[in-house]
Amino acid sequence: MLRIKPEFQLKNIAGDYIVISSGSSVVDLTGSFTLNETGALLWQTIEKGCDETDLLNALTKEYDVSEAQAAADVKAFVQDLRERNMLDE
Repeated sequence: MLRIKPEFQLKNIAGDYIVISSGSSVVDLTGSFTLNETGALLWQTIEKGCDETDLLNALTKEYDVSEAQAAADVKAFVQDLRERNMLDE
């Protein structure tokens, strides 16, 4: 089960999706971290708790994208969050 660590929050500020952090995680981030609408959808799905299949379903339901492309996008997004140490698994 994928979940976003509680110290990270997604905010919509003037139409931009920005990830902010609190606590010790502030030190680990350099620069701002923004998401596009697709990234925000995936982030919000992970916030509820899900697996990669749930992310794939959310993406193909919301956007006109092939399952293969959606799977590649989900894999890359989850990998990026792992590298940034933003997931509780």
